[in-house]
Amino acid sequence: MFDKISKYVADMIYSTLDGVDPEKREIIEYGVYMTVSEIVKISIIL
Repeated sequence: MFDKISKYVADMIYSTLDGVDPEKREIIEYGVYMTVSEIVKISIIL
């Protein structure tokens, strides 16, 4: 579930940015994944 959401958001980011190399893409995708998972954790706690 988190993978699909983070992949969708990361693809949206890639489409707006030009010249992103694969290493930076991986970093962006990881950051989006961590953000989505933290939002879900916080919403479950609250």
